[in-house]
Amino acid sequence: MKVQYLDQLAKQLVEVSSVPDAMMVAARPRDEFRNDYNLIVDICEKLGFLWLAAEEIANIESKREFIDGSEWHYLECSRVKYHVYDCIFNAKAVSDSVSVLLNGLFGFGYSRGEIDFIKTRKFRRDLISRSEKLGEFWSDYSTWFKNLALFRDAVIHRQSIPVFILHPETKVAFDFRPVGVEIVDGKETLNFGLAAGSSGFVPTLNLKFKGSQVIAPWKPSYVMPKDIISYDHLSSKNEVKFDDFQDVLGFCRAAFDRLRGLSEIAFSETLNVITRRG
Repeated sequence: MKVQYLDQLAKQLVEVSSVPDAMMVAARPRDEFRNDYNLIVDICEKLGFLWLAAEEIANIESKREFIDGSEWHYLECSRVKYHVYDCIFNAKAVSDSVSVLLNGLFGFGYSRGEIDFIKTRKFRRDLISRSEKLGEFWSDYSTWFKNLALFRDAVIHRQSIPVFILHPETKVAFDFRPVGVEIVDGKETLNFGLAAGSSGFVPTLNLKFKGSQVIAPWKPSYVMPKDIISYDHLSSKNEVKFDDFQDVLGFCRAAFDRLRGLSEIAFSETLNVITRRG
């Protein structure tokens, strides 16, 4: 994970001194930049969490095991959803921390809930008036960031975001609820109830248990709705088009890329202001 401008900022924000009688040096933020330093560290930490969420989902999608010479894959919607939520929370948190950094840097004087690049139009307009790069960035990605804020508010205040398994051949997106196991020809067979899907057609899934986990003889990927929509709404619709869904891993990787881009603009502006102050 690489983020631009950190090397140059470190030279401005941090002072390094040797420790007497020790083969080491100590680094600490300069007093006048302590708050800026702490915010930058916070932003970088949350960017790391975003990157990690995407990597964890990629690992889940590629998790497999060979049983009797056949390749089986684990279906783990709950684990994927955990990392999706982590991604949503930290993406909005990065935006908020960037907002606080720039509010102090430019001396705007906004307070508390007003300091929100995504939601507060006046605050955003003032930021864009000071940063041409930020204006261009918002023009390119405003819709994505507004949707991010909607997802974050939904999972905190109101409802769950459905995460579905995508069948690779039929492209049917579905969720399942195991309802029992029966013995067929001496083998355990998993019975399930379909919670919702992208069409009335249910593919042959050939699912089975391995311990407490569900496995399938095909490689899954995971999708979620593009808009805020409940399980009940999805299951009540006559037909849900595949275009209504977005790839979960793609969403998380886009979140990292866009929040890194926003952070790099903020770091560039911070460096410019600090350099001008001399």
